[in-house]
Amino acid sequence: MNLNNLSIDWIVGFAWGIGTIINSNFYIRYHDEALLIQIAQIIEVKPIIYHSQRIKTFARVPLSNILPQKLFQLGWTGRLDKTRQYPKGDINELDFIRGYCYTKSTKDVWHYKNRRGEKISSDRLRIWGSRDIVANIDRYIVENLETTPKKPYPYRNKTQDGYQGECYSVQYQSKREVPRIVQMINMNSGK
Repeated sequence: MNLNNLSIDWIVGFAWGIGTIINSNFYIRYHDEALLIQIAQIIEVKPIIYHSQRIKTFARVPLSNILPQKLFQLGWTGRLDKTRQYPKGDINELDFIRGYCYTKSTKDVWHYKNRRGEKISSDRLRIWGSRDIVANIDRYIVENLETTPKKPYPYRNKTQDGYQGECYSVQYQSKREVPRIVQMINMNSGK
C-alpha cells in the first residue's frame, strides 16, 4: 500500500481502531514508528514517540489537535466500548475503511474439503471490530462491489483467565470477492 498520500479520513480510520485516551492525551499505538511520525506531521503535531515495554510504539496527540477533535465530532469512543459505533458525519467512507482495515483486518488462507472430499485452499479476508463497525464496512463493500452481504459473527479470544477481547468479525471467503475487496482497501499483499 502506498502510504505517501494519507488523507485525514484515512488517519481517522486508523486512529478509530487503535487510538486511546490516557491522562488527557490521545495516543495512537502501532509498531511502525515511521508511519506514526508521518501521521504526526500530517496532523501538525510534534512527533513524540514512546516505546513501551511491550514493544509497542506510541504517538502522543494533544486532545486539542484536529485529529481527536474530528474523532469526537464523529462519535468516537474508546476501544473497550463493545458497542462502538461507525462514524456519523462528514467523512470519506472509503478512506476511513482503508485506514481502519490497515490494522483491523487479516488476510490468510483457509483450507476446506469440497463435496468430492478434495482438499482446497483459498484466500480469506477477515475484518474485526464492534458489530456496528463491521456491519457498516460490509454495507459499504456490498453497495460498491456488489458482494454478498455478510453477517457479523462474535469472536472471543480465550485465555487462561477466561475470555478476553470480545468483538465481531465479517469474513470473506469467495474467490471472486476477496481479491476485489483487498484491491479496494489497498491492503498490503503481505498482510
